[in-house]
Amino acid sequence: MASKLGAFKQACLLLKSEPIETVDQATSTAARYMREVYDSVIDRALEDCSWTWAMEGVAATGTVTSEVTSFKYETAIPSDYRRMNYVKAKGAKSRAPEIDYEVREGKLFHDEEHIEYRYVTTTKGLVESNWTAAFEEYLAYSLAVSVGAKVLKSEVEIERLTRDLKKKRLNAVSQDRAQLASRRLPSGRFVRGHFGMRGL
Repeated sequence: MASKLGAFKQACLLLKSEPIETVDQATSTAARYMREVYDSVIDRALEDCSWTWAMEGVAATGTVTSEVTSFKYETAIPSDYRRMNYVKAKGAKSRAPEIDYEVREGKLFHDEEHIEYRYVTTTKGLVESNWTAAFEEYLAYSLAVSVGAKVLKSEVEIERLTRDLKKKRLNAVSQDRAQLASRRLPSGRFVRGHFGMRGL
């Protein structure tokens, strides 16, 4: 089963550090560095893709916004929000086009009053039993790259890890998409993240 400890163990191997038995192992310098950056690394990993195992669906009714925006309505989004998967008019068919929206400062701006949206949530995303083996591996490489400069002395090794990280991300996303297709869940071609339109 995938886990935080599993990601730490893999990262230690990648960093050519001593093996660990626990995340809090005091004798491991690499584990200490990874503990320091873990929260930010897992946060970025969850934001990086619309992971199917970390998503939650919500139906909401917007209120007329007073913000300076081109959209008519606003809806407060949950505090555990990390990434939007899609926004649609409430009751729309599964393959109906997504509506335009903007996520900003804890709010979702949109033009349809009644909406349904699906987002990546830390409530599910931080539950290790939900993780896939591919995500654990991606997280391990993310951790290794984040602390590599402090542990590895070789720039060549750090560059290799960075290249491999991109491959592990693609593998994790590919496996996640395959699981999504097997369940025949609807998804749009693009999702909008914190910084605009981004591919799945």
